[in-house]
Amino acid sequence: IWVPPRHKLASTDNALITETASRLRMPAFLLMLIIFVSTALFMFRGPVTAQVPELIAPFELVGLGVKPDISSLAVRDLKVDYFGNLLRVRGAIINSGSFRAHAAPLLITIIDENEFVLAKERILPDERFIDFGGKTEFFLQIEVENASTAAVRVVMLAERLRPSFF
Repeated sequence: IWVPPRHKLASTDNALITETASRLRMPAFLLMLIIFVSTALFMFRGPVTAQVPELIAPFELVGLGVKPDISSLAVRDLKVDYFGNLLRVRGAIINSGSFRAHAAPLLITIIDENEFVLAKERILPDERFIDFGGKTEFFLQIEVENASTAAVRVVMLAERLRPSFF
């Protein structure tokens, strides 16, 4: 009985593919790890830079701005004192999130009873970072005509932190 010869090429092709796959396994794993770490740093750069402020400069160098996450911050204990035309605004920003956060800049608007804007001030809180469950104070003293009839609005700004802020 005649038996056709088996082709050894098929087994050598499989061996070649297996050898190539085993050699590429480690570089592929390292590439996937680098992609995973880069994506995590990009997505969570706010909490990461709040924990390690030294990473703010590299993010800025690459062109990725760092913004505070105002969804986990709240303005509390707002107190307004009037002394003639002198207006003093005090309060605190509380971090209700699970991680340390950047303290957001504040826009304080002083309006009269007719909703006319008397003054606007952009201020920075006392601390740059707020621990989870913690708070930081802010204070503004400004001279405004008819300060005793004025109302105050405090808004947190989710804007890119300026280099002087860190």
